Parts: sequence; structure tokens; C-alpha cells
Amino acid sequence: MTGLRLILRELFSMFVDDVSFSLAIVAWTAFLALVLLPAMTGAATAFIGVLFFLGCAAILMISTWRAASKTAKDATRQG
Repeated sequence: MTGLRLILRELFSMFVDDVSFSLAIVAWTAFLALVLLPAMTGAATAFIGVLFFLGCAAILMISTWRAASKTAKDATRQG
């Protein structure tokens, strides 16, 4: 059973490196799809695309900032 867990963990880590980043992207996509998209029609759907891009870009910047600050803290502790 532990061998199966190890295999599944490795398979998961092949596709997902940062779990919080992945969950944030999924949550943002689900929010837009379930809450905003049904209310939008016509030309307003372009707004959803812009909003989706801006949200994903913000999530990426926050994730990158968190990873960089973690790396800087680790380097400070070692040196």
C-alpha cells in the first residue's frame, strides 16, 4: 500500500508543483464560470476574458512573490 501511495504522490507531483497555485487557478476559473458567466451575454463576454486573464496574472504574481520570498528566507538562514 505504501508503494501505491508513493507512485500516486510522484504522479501527482509531475503535474502539480505548487498546490496552492493550482487550487487558486481552479477556484478562480470556477468562480467565473459559475457566478459571472451565466449573468453575462453578448459583448459583455469579452469582459469575462479580460477578467480571467487579470485574475490568473494576479495569482501568478502572488505565487511567484511567495516563492521568491521563501527562497530568500532559506538563503538567509543558510548563509
